[in-house]
Amino acid sequence: MYFYADNNNISGVIPESLGNLSNLRELSISRNNLQGDIPPSVGNCKILESLNLAGNNLQGNIPPSLENCKTLNVGLVLEFLQGQIPKSLVNCKNLKLLDLENNQLKDTFPCGLSALSQLQVLILKSNKFSGRIACPREDSIWPLLQILNLASNCFSGEITSQFIPIRRSTMAGTKEMQLEPDELKYSECSLLNLSHNSLSGNIPSSLGNLSQLESLDLSCNALGGNIPRELVKLNFLEYLNLSFNKLGGPIPTSTQLQSFDASSYKGNPGLYGPSLTPRQALGSIHPSMPSTSLDESQWGSNSQVEWMLRGAEVGLPVGLTIFIVPLLYFKRWRRWYCKHLDRLTMKILRRKDQARGTRTTRRSER
Repeated sequence: MYFYADNNNISGVIPESLGNLSNLRELSISRNNLQGDIPPSVGNCKILESLNLAGNNLQGNIPPSLENCKTLNVGLVLEFLQGQIPKSLVNCKNLKLLDLENNQLKDTFPCGLSALSQLQVLILKSNKFSGRIACPREDSIWPLLQILNLASNCFSGEITSQFIPIRRSTMAGTKEMQLEPDELKYSECSLLNLSHNSLSGNIPSSLGNLSQLESLDLSCNALGGNIPRELVKLNFLEYLNLSFNKLGGPIPTSTQLQSFDASSYKGNPGLYGPSLTPRQALGSIHPSMPSTSLDESQWGSNSQVEWMLRGAEVGLPVGLTIFIVPLLYFKRWRRWYCKHLDRLTMKILRRKDQARGTRTTRRSER
């Protein structure tokens, strides 16, 4: 049984009787006006494969009873919920998509879900997650992960390589045989967004191993050091944002990295390279130095022109007022002005007549 009712004006609460739909495989009622909690009875839908309740006004916690939905594999999309991610979700071993964007979840990085080996999409954007993006005693997690979006949270610390190099192992009897570094297979991650957190340290060079990466956003953190040269290997990269960090040094030379404009690198006072404008590059190389004489002279020139224009704006109406008002309201001044204007006009006309007569005389002599 499949039930889709997205983009309607359905209001009220999700009925407890939902759990009676034992044959329900997919339920999608996103972008409606539903309120209240998610009923625990949803765990009775034992063959449920996909659940999408985003875009409503739901509240409360994620019901732990979802652990009973062991067939949940297509996706779980929830919104506007509170609390923590229930560790019981690890029982949904076939889960491929977990989208918990725009909730009020207050938790740490969900290491309890590291056993979800089929997980391909993890979106925790716009929540209140904190702590490090790392799992103790784990070498790598989520080998099939393609999209990881942890933006707009409170994560801190350094970016680890746990979710980047995926160490495969083969079994020889009961012993695990580890592969050599050059035999490692890497995740096919295509989108990595860790922006708007409080991450520090350097950008790990192992990011360059994500050969299928198409979008990388590390903006609005406190990352320092240089941009690793290994990023030049990201040949499929279509979107890059490293802005507003504490990066320095040159932008690595490559066709791919230099194809992005200055907006991808702005807000890093020590960063410079061809992608930045000359003024930005100059300021990035010597961020603590005062303005050069060229900048000062340019500023002085611009400032002088600006003050001249402002003076003209003010002076013109004031001058016209001082000159015209007396002529309109004082008869004596008006007579004096007309008298001298007539004299000046006669002098100009006489000079023109004399000049015209001189030219005529010269022509006749010739």
